[in-house]
Amino acid sequence: FRNTYKAEPVETTVSGTKTLTGQTLKEDQFDFELRLVEKDNAAVSGDAQTVVTAKNKADGSISFGTLKYTEAGTYVYEAKETSEPGNGISVDTSIFTVTVKVKDNGLGQLVIESKTVTKKRASADLKFETTYKTGEAEAEVKATKKLTGRDLKADEFEFSLTPVSAVAADGTTAIEDTNTAQTTKNTEGGDVVFGKLTYKKAGTYTYELKETSVNGNGVTVDSTIYTVTVTVVDNGKGILTATPAYSIDKEKADPEFHNTYKAKSVKTTVEGTKTLTGQTLQKDQFDFALKLVSRDGDVAGAGVGTVLTAKNDGEGKITFGPIEYTE
Repeated sequence: FRNTYKAEPVETTVSGTKTLTGQTLKEDQFDFELRLVEKDNAAVSGDAQTVVTAKNKADGSISFGTLKYTEAGTYVYEAKETSEPGNGISVDTSIFTVTVKVKDNGLGQLVIESKTVTKKRASADLKFETTYKTGEAEAEVKATKKLTGRDLKADEFEFSLTPVSAVAADGTTAIEDTNTAQTTKNTEGGDVVFGKLTYKKAGTYTYELKETSVNGNGVTVDSTIYTVTVTVVDNGKGILTATPAYSIDKEKADPEFHNTYKAKSVKTTVEGTKTLTGQTLQKDQFDFALKLVSRDGDVAGAGVGTVLTAKNDGEGKITFGPIEYTE
C-alpha cells in the first residue's frame, strides 16, 4: 500500500496604505509592486520571481491581492512604489521587506506561521507617504502717477502697499501672507512699481494701495485708496499663478493717482508820478490808464486788452493795482 501526503495550500493577503499631503488623493493615482526576492534564504531571480502590482484606492488603501502558497517555507518580498515623480509630487522611495513564513501543520494543511513587515530591518507599517508641493508664484503691483500743472519729477511722490487679509482657496480659511508692507516712489515717466510679491499657497490676498505724500508746495495729493486683490491659483500640477486686480469700492478701476500743481497767486502794483508845473497839483486831478498789450509775447493772449485806471494822489503818486497773477 502506498499513500501520498500533500498539504492543502494556504492563502494570505498583503496590504498597505498611501497618504498624499497637500492634495486630495485620487483612485489609481500611484503604482506599487510586490516582488518575491528570496525563498528559504536563497535568492529568487528571473522567471521565478513573482511580481504583483497594485494601485491605491481613493481612501489610500493598497491591496496586492491574494498570495497562494503550495509549499512550506520562508518567502521574502520587496514592496515599493513604482510611480514617477512630477507635477509637484515627490514619490516615496522606501523599500519594505515583507516576510511570510508558511508551515505544514502535519494535518494536511499549510498555515501562515507569521507575516512581518520591516523597513531598514526595523518593524514598520507598509505605508507610502507622498507630498504635493507647488513652486512659488510672483505678482507685481503697478500704478500710474500723473501731475497736472508742471512736469513730474522722479521720486517726487511716495506710495504704500499694505497687506489686509489672506484667505485660502476654499474662501473661508485664513492663511498667512508672508509679504510685508512696502513703499515706493514714482519714476520720471510716472510709473509706480512695487517689489515683487511671492506666494507659496493658493488663495486670495488683499492689499491697500494709496499715495502717502502730503499736500504742499502747490501740489494737491490724490487721496484715492485702491484695493488690490491678488488671486493665486494652483493648477494641480505643481504650478501656482498669481494675478492682481484693482478696484475702488469693489468696482474695477485702473490704479492712477492724479495730482494737481497750482502756484499760489502773487500781487504787485505799478507806480508812477505826475508833476504839474505852474499850479498846485490836486488829488484825483488827472486820469491814467494801464493796458495789457501782450502775454508771453502773444498780442492775442488771454487778458490782452485789459485796462486798469488810476488817478494821482495829492503828492503826485500814481498807483495801478494791486494786480494779481494766478499763472
